[in-house]
Amino acid sequence: EFDEVDEIAARWVSVVATIGLVLITVVTAQVTASIVEGFMIRAKQLEPTNLKTDLLHRLGFPFGNLGPPAALMLVVGVVLVCLPSLLGEPLSPLLERLVGSALVGVVIVAVVLALGSLLAVRNSLHEYTARDLNAPPFARVGFASFLFGTLGTAAAALFGALAELNARRKRRNSGSVS
Repeated sequence: EFDEVDEIAARWVSVVATIGLVLITVVTAQVTASIVEGFMIRAKQLEPTNLKTDLLHRLGFPFGNLGPPAALMLVVGVVLVCLPSLLGEPLSPLLERLVGSALVGVVIVAVVLALGSLLAVRNSLHEYTARDLNAPPFARVGFASFLFGTLGTAAAALFGALAELNARRKRRNSGSVS
């Protein structure tokens, strides 16, 4: 009876970790596509009203579509891939390697998402400043909310991934010592 319960738990842990990997992969694909989109935008495509833009404006433009939801998906992905180790359930060697790679990917993607979000707000502010206007209060509050949500959530994903990478390193080192 206990063997059957252990087998069911092992299967569910693998499913949960796989779902986490998929979420992390989706956000990684979105961030990568945003970078590619930013490089593909020509200056004239963001200048319909004769506002001059630079490469950083064009790179920031697509990140305005990601923000807090993408960062939250990263956090959920990190929680799901960390769940097996929190529950003390082993993963297959392949899944274990994929989780390790995904955690390193989360560190990179969280930083890029945070930087892209800063560039997105820079791009949005440019629309006002290029016309010699100040952003209205509601827009400034919106920009601050966007940044708070994205940067805070991306930081949670980043630190969660770093903590799990550190815990994995410690487990590996303690396992090799015994």
